[in-house]
Amino acid sequence: MVFKKIILGCFFVLSGCGFSPLYYSSQEGEVQTEQVLVAPIADYNGYMLKQRIENTLNPKSVSGPKNYILEVQLDSPLLSDQSIQGDNFASRKKISLTAHYKLIDKKTSKVVLTSSTTALGAFNVFYEPYTTYQAEKSQTEDLVQIVANNISLRIAAYLKQKEVESESKTSSN
Repeated sequence: MVFKKIILGCFFVLSGCGFSPLYYSSQEGEVQTEQVLVAPIADYNGYMLKQRIENTLNPKSVSGPKNYILEVQLDSPLLSDQSIQGDNFASRKKISLTAHYKLIDKKTSKVVLTSSTTALGAFNVFYEPYTTYQAEKSQTEDLVQIVANNISLRIAAYLKQKEVESESKTSSN
């Protein structure tokens, strides 16, 4: 009973503060993220990143005009030893993956958003090289997904902000 009151209270607080969800199910308030064209990204990790960004920004594969171009430069994963045993064998490695991106307005050819994002992870190092390779590969794939989510969320937030600004200009005129 108390839990229901807390949830109901949170609902009223959020509805009164001007909060609006970034992704909205109705056509009227939906962020038009499918208007972003993702340029090809080098290497296999870049290919995976491009696919995941496209799947996040345009999950229904809606075709239409592309008003923005997203250019991403994905750095090579950086590995460093994290846990070194007495026999100088690293039993754990840290991995970081950084992507630099910019969103370009096709009409004006101006860069409207530029930033970078980094994802960090770690994996165990085993005496069997194949097992270590698989652990590193799996961790890298997870980091690519995190980077894709970060980029997609920032782009969606930018487009939502742009939409709100244009609505406020039209309503004030």
